[in-house]
Amino acid sequence: MHYHTPDVTLLLKKHSEIVNNQAILPLIQKIFENSAAQSEDGFWQAQQLFIDLLQQVESQAPEKSSATILAGQVQRYLKDHFDEKITTEDLSAIFHVHPNSIINCMKKTYGITPSIFLTQYRLEEAIKRLLSTSEQISTIALDVGYQNVYYFSTTFKKYYGVSPLVYRKRYNNID
Repeated sequence: MHYHTPDVTLLLKKHSEIVNNQAILPLIQKIFENSAAQSEDGFWQAQQLFIDLLQQVESQAPEKSSATILAGQVQRYLKDHFDEKITTEDLSAIFHVHPNSIINCMKKTYGITPSIFLTQYRLEEAIKRLLSTSEQISTIALDVGYQNVYYFSTTFKKYYGVSPLVYRKRYNNID
């Protein structure tokens, strides 16, 4: 089972004029009052008010293009199914789009192809397991979608400069 985090982004400009001073100034005053309160409720109320403040000064997000939307859907799919064998043709069949279109959308949006994204994500998951468990390298390789442990080790070394075992020993005390 994979956990999905919703796409939540606040766009705040570095420099901009505050348009709605009448609503924002009382909100800021309430934040200070709740922050000064010594209760736990005051802290959480201040947090919620701060979120409300950010949403009021937020810039409007530009409309997402169809390429950006598709790239986001492909990325989400790859994260949810990283442990499976996935080809560009598989993605093409799932999203009903030509394989080249998927590659182009991912490159345009994220600067990398779906296969490179998948490799990087698999290796990130492998590192989490290397550092948090004492599972064998071959088990980790299978868990993150590599059928061949030697190919996994070669790919890992290509990206991180050391083998998975050396990486584990260097950054963790698990034997």
